Amino acid sequence: MPTVLKNTDLLAHPENSDQSYLDEACVGSILYPYVYFWMQYMANEKETTEFTERLKKKIPNCTHQAWFPDEDSDDLIWCGETYHGICVTDVSPHDGHEALVDTLNKAIETCTAISEISAIKAGLVPLFLTACRHYRLPIPPNFWLLER
Repeated sequence: MPTVLKNTDLLAHPENSDQSYLDEACVGSILYPYVYFWMQYMANEKETTEFTERLKKKIPNCTHQAWFPDEDSDDLIWCGETYHGICVTDVSPHDGHEALVDTLNKAIETCTAISEISAIKAGLVPLFLTACRHYRLPIPPNFWLLER
């Protein structure tokens, strides 16, 4: 039988549960804004509120982020280089869904280099997404289907 992962498990770090370790290990996160975003469509309001409150309690100083490709990404992603792209840091679940969507939509309008990725231009979106996964880069919010 498959194991069911609860959102409480996401904050149970495998290395250590001390607050000082969590503060260091979770100084920045692309995971929690992504999970929060999808919870808006998949979870009920109580679960979403509990998730947000748990984040505030467990990792209050975490910088919640999203990643976008930049002008160098097309040359670097195919070579395995992971130090490229643009980090948008104002995507905290604490600000609510509408604020998160507004910030991401503004970033999508501003960070347009994704349209210059060769795989995207050639219609090979799955290839780009596979490269992101392979090199442990986050899926850009351009693919999150942002709606209010």
